[in-house]
Amino acid sequence: MSEEKSAPKGAEATKPAGRGWITATVLGLAIGLAASLAVGWAAFPRLLYETRRQPLDFNHKLHVENAGSCESCHAFTEDGRFPGLPGIDNCVQCHADIQGKDPSEAILVNDYIKKGREIPWLVYSRQPQCVFFSHAAHVFSPAMAKMAGVTPDEGASPGAENPAVCAACHGHDGDSEHVRPLYVNRITGESRDVYGKNIAGFAEHISDRMKMDACVDCHAKVKPKKEACNVCHK
Repeated sequence: MSEEKSAPKGAEATKPAGRGWITATVLGLAIGLAASLAVGWAAFPRLLYETRRQPLDFNHKLHVENAGSCESCHAFTEDGRFPGLPGIDNCVQCHADIQGKDPSEAILVNDYIKKGREIPWLVYSRQPQCVFFSHAAHVFSPAMAKMAGVTPDEGASPGAENPAVCAACHGHDGDSEHVRPLYVNRITGESRDVYGKNIAGFAEHISDRMKMDACVDCHAKVKPKKEACNVCHK
């Protein structure tokens, strides 16, 4: 007669149920994690940013072809300062009267040039007030020209009148035929161009984002010594 004792029938009946509960729990957690990641990576960025439109359309490509360079409209002053976006005085040189049938051309002439009003352009790359940035120090830097693949003519400034230097940080906006929307962070009020389109912060090119770590990485390549915080933060 065998001395082995058989397990109670009730215990045998509960084992499969116990394994099934564990499996269901793990599967539920996996599905919940996947759903959370999907919401965080796909839905959340869309909710985080609001869309703002420029006051009128603008064809960068056409203007670059006619003007010849970025500096024709985005010029520096004699003392090396960068005044920002061009004003109406710059536009009126070519747009005193309506040219063509583009609706934006009529808006430009009738609503701004004839009324002497400046165009309230939205700035994609505006930095927080605590950040100091010198365009001249970067545009006319030999190191910046080298990173952009520019070899200046003898005696010429490294980045003068060369769209490649501008494109290193601003991307290829000079090739665009229409202005894109501005995406503004609802919490910080900053442009998505500053934070970058990738919510994880990954960037393949310098122009993909304009946060401090991008600046630090670039400076580390061209400057042997670390700089003090007050070089960029005033």
